[in-house]
Amino acid sequence: MAKRYQDKEYAKQLLNITEKQLYRAERKAKERHPLEDWIFVRHPLNGETIVYYHQQFIKWIKEVYLVCDKYYLDLEILFFENLISEIVNEFNLEYKPLEYKDMSVKEMMQYFDKDYGSIRLAIYKMHHQYNSNLKYYGNETLMIKAEGIKWINEKYYRKSYLEFLEKTKLNLEGNKVF
Repeated sequence: MAKRYQDKEYAKQLLNITEKQLYRAERKAKERHPLEDWIFVRHPLNGETIVYYHQQFIKWIKEVYLVCDKYYLDLEILFFENLISEIVNEFNLEYKPLEYKDMSVKEMMQYFDKDYGSIRLAIYKMHHQYNSNLKYYGNETLMIKAEGIKWINEKYYRKSYLEFLEKTKLNLEGNKVF
């Protein structure tokens, strides 16, 4: 990425959207991603206000905001996974994705910070989504395989996974978030 920020007029022409649509996209981005600093407002001495958008914001509008045929959380997750891989490749950083392990229901309650009913519902949905059996009994307790834990984290509890991805991206960029 040569230029990190582009002005508002360039963004409107590139995206082929109106001022009102761009304003709505700004509001939605601030609402969904309060930690991101994608919008830069400059007030020069002549009294004009100049708005600049980060390339990631313009890309977010193209790949997430303007796409209507898929669920927005799935698009957001894919967007941040792609951003993380771009940052890792561009700066030659070391990044290890989450590693999952087999867990019991009690361990899952602590890991996801959810109550028993929510975890059981997630297990039920996971079981009906997959044809293979991702649960088994060990020492008379219900255990979920690592692949099932991954599905529950990335497909059922998507909002918390998206927050994790966003914080990981910010940390890779040098902003210490967690």
